Amino acid sequence: MAKKLNIGAVIFLIMVMSFIPFFVNQVKAEVQVGAFIGDWGKNATFPWHGEQGIVNYENVIQKKVAVVKIYSRIVNEFPFAESVAVYNHGTDISPTIPYIDIHPSTDAQVPILRNIINGEYDSYIQKWAEDAKEFGKPVWICFDGEMNGDWHIGSGGTNGGATLDGYGDPTKADGPEVYIDAWRHIHDIFTLVGAANVAWVWSVNNSDWPREPWNKFQNYYPGDNYVDWLGVDGYNWNRVEYAGWQTFRQVFDNQADEYSNSFGRLRAITTEKPIIIAEFACAHKKVSKRNWITDAFYQLKTNYPYVKCFIWFDSDRELLSRRRVCRLAGGVRL
Repeated sequence: MAKKLNIGAVIFLIMVMSFIPFFVNQVKAEVQVGAFIGDWGKNATFPWHGEQGIVNYENVIQKKVAVVKIYSRIVNEFPFAESVAVYNHGTDISPTIPYIDIHPSTDAQVPILRNIINGEYDSYIQKWAEDAKEFGKPVWICFDGEMNGDWHIGSGGTNGGATLDGYGDPTKADGPEVYIDAWRHIHDIFTLVGAANVAWVWSVNNSDWPREPWNKFQNYYPGDNYVDWLGVDGYNWNRVEYAGWQTFRQVFDNQADEYSNSFGRLRAITTEKPIIIAEFACAHKKVSKRNWITDAFYQLKTNYPYVKCFIWFDSDRELLSRRRVCRLAGGVRL
Protein backbone atom coordinates (compact mmCIF):
# COMPACT_ATOMS: atom_id res chain seq x y z
CA MET A 1 0.00 0.00 0.00
CA ALA A 2 1.03 3.62 -0.58
CA LYS A 3 4.01 2.58 -2.69
CA LYS A 4 5.72 4.82 -5.23
CA LEU A 5 4.98 3.22 -8.60
CA ASN A 6 7.92 3.08 -11.00
CA ILE A 7 5.90 3.67 -14.15
CA GLY A 8 7.60 2.60 -17.37
CA ALA A 9 10.49 0.89 -15.64
CA VAL A 10 10.87 -2.84 -15.84
CA ILE A 11 11.05 -3.79 -12.20
CA PHE A 12 11.05 -7.44 -11.47
CA LEU A 13 10.02 -9.46 -8.48
CA ILE A 14 10.63 -13.15 -8.36
CA MET A 15 8.38 -15.84 -6.96
CA VAL A 16 9.83 -19.29 -6.63
CA MET A 17 8.06 -22.62 -6.68
CA SER A 18 9.36 -26.03 -7.58
CA PHE A 19 7.15 -25.88 -10.69
CA ILE A 20 4.39 -23.51 -11.79
CA PRO A 21 2.63 -24.52 -14.99
CA PHE A 22 0.74 -21.87 -16.93
CA PHE A 23 -2.72 -23.39 -16.73
CA VAL A 24 -4.38 -22.92 -13.37
CA ASN A 25 -5.76 -26.47 -13.15
CA GLN A 26 -2.21 -27.84 -13.39
CA VAL A 27 -0.72 -25.82 -10.54
CA LYS A 28 1.09 -27.90 -7.95
CA ALA A 29 0.97 -27.22 -4.24
CA GLU A 30 4.59 -26.49 -3.38
CA VAL A 31 5.30 -22.87 -2.46
CA GLN A 32 8.70 -21.48 -1.54
CA VAL A 33 10.36 -18.04 -1.55
CA GLY A 34 10.74 -15.01 -3.82
CA ALA A 35 12.34 -11.56 -3.85
CA PHE A 36 12.56 -8.22 -5.60
CA ILE A 37 15.87 -8.14 -7.46
CA GLY A 38 16.41 -5.10 -9.66
CA ASP A 39 15.37 -2.62 -12.34
CA TRP A 40 16.21 -3.28 -15.99
CA GLY A 41 14.91 0.13 -16.98
CA LYS A 42 17.90 2.18 -15.81
CA ASN A 43 20.70 0.32 -17.67
CA ALA A 44 22.66 0.29 -14.45
CA THR A 45 25.69 -1.84 -13.70
CA PHE A 46 24.32 -3.07 -10.39
CA PRO A 47 25.02 -6.83 -10.54
CA TRP A 48 21.43 -7.93 -9.93
CA HIS A 49 20.11 -6.38 -13.14
CA GLY A 50 18.92 -8.23 -16.22
CA GLU A 51 18.71 -11.96 -16.76
CA GLN A 52 22.03 -12.33 -14.96
CA GLY A 53 20.27 -10.92 -11.93
CA ILE A 54 17.88 -13.87 -12.00
CA VAL A 55 20.81 -16.26 -12.17
CA ASN A 56 22.59 -14.46 -9.33
CA TYR A 57 19.52 -14.65 -7.13
CA GLU A 58 18.94 -18.31 -7.91
CA ASN A 59 22.51 -18.96 -6.83
CA VAL A 60 21.76 -17.29 -3.48
CA ILE A 61 18.51 -19.11 -2.71
CA GLN A 62 19.38 -22.36 -4.50
CA LYS A 63 15.98 -22.46 -6.20
CA LYS A 64 14.70 -21.90 -9.72
CA VAL A 65 12.50 -18.84 -10.20
CA ALA A 66 9.06 -19.34 -11.66
CA VAL A 67 7.66 -15.85 -12.34
CA VAL A 68 9.21 -12.46 -13.07
CA LYS A 69 6.94 -9.47 -12.50
CA ILE A 70 7.19 -6.48 -14.86
CA TYR A 71 5.49 -3.13 -14.23
CA SER A 72 4.26 -1.01 -17.13
CA ARG A 73 1.58 1.49 -18.21
CA ILE A 74 -1.35 1.04 -20.54
CA VAL A 75 0.18 3.58 -22.96
CA ASN A 76 3.46 1.65 -23.13
CA GLU A 77 4.23 -1.17 -25.53
CA PHE A 78 4.28 -4.84 -24.65
CA PRO A 79 7.70 -5.55 -23.08
CA PHE A 80 8.87 -8.05 -25.69
CA ALA A 81 12.59 -8.06 -24.91
CA GLU A 82 12.09 -8.54 -21.20
CA SER A 83 9.35 -11.15 -21.63
CA VAL A 84 11.47 -13.16 -24.06
CA ALA A 85 14.44 -13.01 -21.69
CA VAL A 86 12.27 -14.13 -18.78
CA TYR A 87 10.72 -17.01 -20.68
CA ASN A 88 14.02 -18.14 -22.19
CA HIS A 89 15.50 -18.29 -18.71
CA GLY A 90 13.17 -21.16 -17.85
CA THR A 91 13.05 -24.72 -19.10
CA ASP A 92 10.29 -27.12 -20.11
CA ILE A 93 10.58 -28.77 -16.71
CA SER A 94 10.90 -25.52 -14.74
CA PRO A 95 9.37 -22.64 -16.73
CA THR A 96 9.76 -18.96 -15.93
CA ILE A 97 6.66 -16.89 -16.71
CA PRO A 98 6.55 -13.11 -17.30
CA TYR A 99 3.89 -11.46 -15.12
CA ILE A 100 3.01 -7.97 -16.41
CA ASP A 101 1.28 -5.45 -14.15
CA ILE A 102 -0.43 -2.84 -16.37
CA HIS A 103 -1.24 0.44 -14.65
CA PRO A 104 -3.99 2.74 -16.04
CA SER A 105 -1.86 5.86 -16.16
CA THR A 106 -0.56 8.32 -18.73
CA ASP A 107 1.78 11.30 -18.61
CA ALA A 108 -1.22 13.45 -17.67
CA GLN A 109 -1.73 11.44 -14.44
CA VAL A 110 -5.52 11.71 -14.46
CA PRO A 111 -8.12 8.96 -13.94
CA ILE A 112 -8.87 7.20 -17.23
CA LEU A 113 -11.00 4.16 -16.39
CA ARG A 114 -14.12 5.68 -17.96
CA ASN A 115 -12.08 6.65 -21.00
CA ILE A 116 -11.02 3.01 -21.29
CA ILE A 117 -14.65 1.91 -21.15
CA ASN A 118 -15.59 4.48 -23.80
CA GLY A 119 -12.99 3.08 -26.20
CA GLU A 120 -10.52 5.96 -26.14
CA TYR A 121 -7.64 3.59 -25.36
CA ASP A 122 -8.70 0.72 -27.60
CA SER A 123 -5.75 1.25 -29.95
CA TYR A 124 -3.34 0.74 -27.05
CA ILE A 125 -5.26 -2.24 -25.68
CA GLN A 126 -5.54 -3.80 -29.13
CA LYS A 127 -1.78 -3.50 -29.59
CA TRP A 128 -1.15 -5.02 -26.15
CA ALA A 129 -3.41 -7.95 -27.03
CA GLU A 130 -1.87 -8.48 -30.47
CA ASP A 131 1.66 -8.35 -29.07
CA ALA A 132 0.78 -10.73 -26.24
CA LYS A 133 -0.62 -13.14 -28.82
CA GLU A 134 2.48 -12.73 -30.99
CA PHE A 135 4.68 -13.42 -27.96
CA GLY A 136 2.98 -16.78 -28.01
CA LYS A 137 4.25 -18.03 -24.67
CA PRO A 138 2.45 -18.14 -21.32
CA VAL A 139 2.15 -14.68 -19.78
CA TRP A 140 0.22 -13.44 -16.75
CA ILE A 141 -1.38 -9.99 -16.80
CA CYS A 142 -2.80 -7.91 -13.96
CA PHE A 143 -4.64 -4.68 -14.73
CA ASP A 144 -4.84 -1.91 -12.12
CA GLY A 145 -3.82 -3.80 -9.00
CA GLU A 146 -4.67 -2.43 -5.54
CA MET A 147 -7.75 -0.69 -6.88
CA ASN A 148 -9.20 -0.69 -3.34
CA GLY A 149 -6.41 1.61 -2.14
CA ASP A 150 -6.48 5.40 -2.10
CA TRP A 151 -2.95 6.16 -3.38
CA HIS A 152 -3.20 6.02 -7.18
CA ILE A 153 -5.35 7.20 -10.06
CA GLY A 154 -6.62 3.73 -10.84
CA SER A 155 -8.39 3.41 -7.50
CA GLY A 156 -12.11 3.20 -7.11
CA GLY A 157 -12.00 6.34 -5.02
CA THR A 158 -10.63 8.45 -7.88
CA ASN A 159 -12.99 6.92 -10.44
CA GLY A 160 -16.38 7.65 -8.90
CA GLY A 161 -15.94 6.46 -5.34
CA ALA A 162 -19.09 5.99 -3.30
CA THR A 163 -21.36 8.07 -5.54
CA LEU A 164 -24.39 6.21 -6.88
CA ASP A 165 -25.75 8.44 -9.63
CA GLY A 166 -22.75 9.04 -11.88
CA TYR A 167 -22.46 5.69 -13.61
CA GLY A 168 -24.36 2.45 -14.17
CA ASP A 169 -26.56 0.87 -11.53
CA PRO A 170 -27.88 3.57 -9.13
CA THR A 171 -27.86 1.06 -6.28
CA LYS A 172 -24.11 0.37 -6.55
CA ALA A 173 -21.09 2.58 -5.88
CA ASP A 174 -19.68 4.08 -9.06
CA GLY A 175 -16.00 3.40 -8.28
CA PRO A 176 -16.19 -0.42 -8.24
CA GLU A 177 -18.65 -0.44 -11.16
CA VAL A 178 -16.32 1.63 -13.34
CA TYR A 179 -13.36 -0.58 -12.45
CA ILE A 180 -15.23 -3.79 -13.31
CA ASP A 181 -16.36 -2.47 -16.68
CA ALA A 182 -12.84 -1.25 -17.52
CA TRP A 183 -11.37 -4.68 -16.62
CA ARG A 184 -14.00 -6.49 -18.68
CA HIS A 185 -13.49 -4.15 -21.63
CA ILE A 186 -9.76 -4.90 -21.69
CA HIS A 187 -10.30 -8.64 -21.18
CA ASP A 188 -12.86 -8.74 -24.01
CA ILE A 189 -10.42 -7.16 -26.46
CA PHE A 190 -7.76 -9.74 -25.59
CA THR A 191 -10.35 -12.48 -26.10
CA LEU A 192 -11.43 -11.11 -29.49
CA VAL A 193 -7.82 -10.91 -30.62
CA GLY A 194 -7.32 -14.52 -29.57
CA ALA A 195 -4.58 -14.00 -26.96
CA ALA A 196 -5.32 -17.34 -25.33
CA ASN A 197 -1.82 -17.53 -23.85
CA VAL A 198 -2.73 -14.83 -21.29
CA ALA A 199 -3.83 -15.68 -17.74
CA TRP A 200 -5.47 -12.89 -15.75
CA VAL A 201 -4.44 -12.03 -12.18
CA TRP A 202 -6.96 -9.91 -10.27
CA SER A 203 -4.97 -8.41 -7.41
CA VAL A 204 -6.18 -6.31 -4.47
CA ASN A 205 -4.61 -4.61 -1.47
CA ASN A 206 -4.90 -6.63 1.74
CA SER A 207 -6.76 -3.76 3.46
CA ASP A 208 -9.40 -1.44 2.03
CA TRP A 209 -8.57 2.29 2.02
CA PRO A 210 -10.83 4.10 2.61
CA ARG A 211 -12.28 1.69 5.14
CA GLU A 212 -15.86 2.00 3.97
CA PRO A 213 -18.36 -0.68 2.90
CA TRP A 214 -18.57 0.46 -0.72
CA ASN A 215 -14.78 0.05 -1.08
CA LYS A 216 -14.49 -3.54 0.12
CA PHE A 217 -12.41 -5.29 -2.49
CA GLN A 218 -15.00 -7.98 -3.17
CA ASN A 219 -17.12 -5.25 -4.77
CA TYR A 220 -14.48 -4.97 -7.53
CA TYR A 221 -14.50 -8.60 -8.63
CA PRO A 222 -15.05 -8.77 -12.42
CA GLY A 223 -16.46 -12.32 -12.34
CA ASP A 224 -15.19 -15.86 -12.67
CA ASN A 225 -15.12 -15.72 -16.48
CA TYR A 226 -12.70 -12.78 -16.35
CA VAL A 227 -10.21 -13.98 -13.73
CA ASP A 228 -7.75 -16.89 -13.50
CA TRP A 229 -5.89 -16.01 -10.27
CA LEU A 230 -6.97 -14.16 -7.14
CA GLY A 231 -4.14 -11.90 -5.98
CA VAL A 232 -3.40 -9.83 -2.88
CA ASP A 233 -0.61 -7.44 -1.89
CA GLY A 234 0.25 -6.93 1.77
CA TYR A 235 3.11 -5.60 3.90
CA ASN A 236 4.21 -5.51 7.50
CA TRP A 237 5.05 -1.79 7.43
CA ASN A 238 5.71 -1.46 11.19
CA ARG A 239 3.98 1.92 11.21
CA VAL A 240 1.57 3.22 13.82
CA GLU A 241 -0.95 4.26 11.17
CA TYR A 242 -0.97 0.67 9.85
CA ALA A 243 -1.42 -0.97 13.29
CA GLY A 244 2.30 -1.18 14.04
CA TRP A 245 4.23 -4.42 13.79
CA GLN A 246 2.01 -7.15 12.32
CA THR A 247 2.52 -10.86 11.93
CA PHE A 248 2.00 -12.56 8.58
CA ARG A 249 -1.42 -13.73 9.72
CA GLN A 250 -2.38 -10.24 10.87
CA VAL A 251 -1.43 -8.86 7.45
CA PHE A 252 -3.37 -11.42 5.41
CA ASP A 253 -5.80 -13.22 7.71
CA ASN A 254 -6.97 -10.71 10.31
CA GLN A 255 -10.39 -12.16 10.96
CA ALA A 256 -11.18 -9.51 13.58
CA ASP A 257 -11.10 -6.75 10.93
CA GLU A 258 -13.69 -6.85 8.16
CA TYR A 259 -11.53 -4.53 6.04
CA SER A 260 -8.33 -6.59 6.36
CA ASN A 261 -9.35 -10.25 6.34
CA SER A 262 -8.04 -10.69 2.82
CA PHE A 263 -7.63 -14.48 2.62
CA GLY A 264 -11.07 -15.08 4.06
CA ARG A 265 -12.71 -12.59 1.73
CA LEU A 266 -10.91 -13.94 -1.33
CA ARG A 267 -12.07 -17.45 -0.45
CA ALA A 268 -15.61 -16.12 0.03
CA ILE A 269 -15.54 -14.86 -3.57
CA THR A 270 -14.59 -18.29 -4.91
CA THR A 271 -12.66 -21.35 -3.84
CA GLU A 272 -12.20 -22.41 -7.46
CA LYS A 273 -9.34 -19.99 -8.19
CA PRO A 274 -5.79 -20.28 -6.84
CA ILE A 275 -4.45 -17.40 -4.75
CA ILE A 276 -1.19 -15.57 -5.36
CA ILE A 277 0.41 -13.14 -2.93
CA ALA A 278 1.40 -10.74 -5.68
CA GLU A 279 3.56 -8.57 -3.38
CA PHE A 280 4.62 -8.93 0.23
CA ALA A 281 7.50 -7.91 2.47
CA CYS A 282 8.42 -6.91 5.99
CA ALA A 283 9.93 -3.75 7.47
CA HIS A 284 13.59 -4.04 8.41
CA LYS A 285 14.03 -4.88 12.08
CA LYS A 286 17.07 -7.18 12.35
CA VAL A 287 16.22 -10.46 14.08
CA SER A 288 12.50 -9.67 14.16
CA LYS A 289 12.44 -9.51 10.38
CA ARG A 290 14.15 -12.87 10.00
CA ASN A 291 11.68 -14.40 12.43
CA TRP A 292 8.79 -12.78 10.59
CA ILE A 293 9.86 -14.32 7.29
CA THR A 294 10.46 -17.72 8.85
CA ASP A 295 6.96 -17.61 10.35
CA ALA A 296 5.49 -16.50 6.99
CA PHE A 297 6.92 -19.57 5.28
CA TYR A 298 5.64 -21.80 8.08
CA GLN A 299 2.16 -20.26 7.87
CA LEU A 300 2.02 -20.68 4.10
CA LYS A 301 3.04 -24.31 4.27
CA THR A 302 0.87 -25.21 7.27
CA ASN A 303 -2.28 -23.10 7.12
CA TYR A 304 -2.73 -21.76 3.59
CA PRO A 305 -2.47 -24.57 1.02
CA TYR A 306 -4.63 -22.57 -1.38
CA VAL A 307 -1.87 -19.95 -1.76
CA LYS A 308 -0.06 -21.37 -4.77
CA CYS A 309 2.37 -18.53 -5.47
CA PHE A 310 3.97 -15.64 -3.66
CA ILE A 311 6.29 -12.79 -4.57
CA TRP A 312 8.71 -11.18 -2.13
CA PHE A 313 9.11 -7.43 -2.77
CA ASP A 314 12.67 -6.52 -1.78
CA SER A 315 12.97 -2.75 -1.93
CA ASP A 316 13.46 0.14 0.45
CA ARG A 317 10.12 1.90 0.15
CA GLU A 318 11.03 4.53 2.75
CA LEU A 319 14.23 5.77 1.14
CA LEU A 320 14.52 6.44 -2.59
CA SER A 321 17.85 4.73 -2.77
CA ARG A 322 19.28 1.55 -4.19
CA ARG A 323 20.48 0.28 -0.82
CA ARG A 324 19.58 -3.37 -0.31
CA VAL A 325 17.47 -3.83 2.79
CA CYS A 326 16.21 -7.39 2.58
CA ARG A 327 17.49 -9.94 5.07
CA LEU A 328 16.02 -13.36 4.49
CA ALA A 329 15.55 -16.12 7.04
CA GLY A 330 18.97 -17.41 8.01
CA GLY A 331 20.57 -14.01 7.58
CA VAL A 332 21.16 -13.97 3.84
CA ARG A 333 21.92 -10.40 2.78
CA LEU A 334 20.82 -9.41 -0.74
